[in-house]
Amino acid sequence: MMNNLITNKIVRDAYDMYGIADMHIILNQVADKKVQVLVDALDGIQETYAGMDGFVTETAPEAYQGRIIQQMYEIAKQSLKEFRDE
Repeated sequence: MMNNLITNKIVRDAYDMYGIADMHIILNQVADKKVQVLVDALDGIQETYAGMDGFVTETAPEAYQGRIIQQMYEIAKQSLKEFRDE
């Protein structure tokens, strides 16, 4: 809900400042910035996972945790691949 309020305020401010003709440009710039934040986060996940090469699991909970982290890495990797292939 808060995100919608912020988005609505951005739209109103853009309309007031630039008019309807330029509003789509402003909204695209805002969307591009948000997408870049997400791409940077996914890149960070991949870099963090790559840094786990030396981690050796010693217990069952650690092995389970490692599998979950690997699944999250695979999701991030696939998302970035799909995004960059578009």
